[in-house]
Amino acid sequence: MALFALICTDKPDSLALRMATREAHFAYARVHAGAIRLGGPFLTADGGMAGSLTCWRRRIWPPPRRSAPPTPTPWPVSSRASISARGR
Repeated sequence: MALFALICTDKPDSLALRMATREAHFAYARVHAGAIRLGGPFLTADGGMAGSLTCWRRRIWPPPRRSAPPTPTPWPVSSRASISARGR
């Protein structure tokens, strides 16, 4: 099994959007709980959210290229400024 990390940084002033999609975010994570090894937010010095790190276990690396995610994501508009993937 390959492990890869999704490293996400939030757009400026996106806390309201992040909070509005929070329950859908956790529901999505529960669906994929078997593949998610760990995850959590990056915090600012004052305790605010600045992004997140999620580590996934997959059978293949790199993940297959698709025109859309394999399952719908709960985020109609992303709060992410960037997303990068690192694998091993």
